[in-house]
Amino acid sequence: MRIYGGTISASDRNEDKKVGLDDQVYHPLFVILLVAQMFAHRPPASSLEWVQTSRSNVFSLLIRCLSVKDEKIREASLGLLARAWKSVELSGMQEK
Repeated sequence: MRIYGGTISASDRNEDKKVGLDDQVYHPLFVILLVAQMFAHRPPASSLEWVQTSRSNVFSLLIRCLSVKDEKIREASLGLLARAWKSVELSGMQEK
């Protein structure tokens, strides 16, 4: 899965096909909205849920969204990362 960051060059597409990636590209706003919905509906509560969420690579995607040109996307991803950090601090995780 790649985050949309503008146009995708032919060499990138050839490289993706060579390593077996599909043509599916996600816009950063889509990822941000999915994470926001997760936190609004049912945020991770237990240590195991936090570990599973971390393994999904969603926080890396949010960090990558901090470098996009759109200021609103950067603000939204920063807000979600701050919310995740605060939630982890308040949880009973030993891995803080």
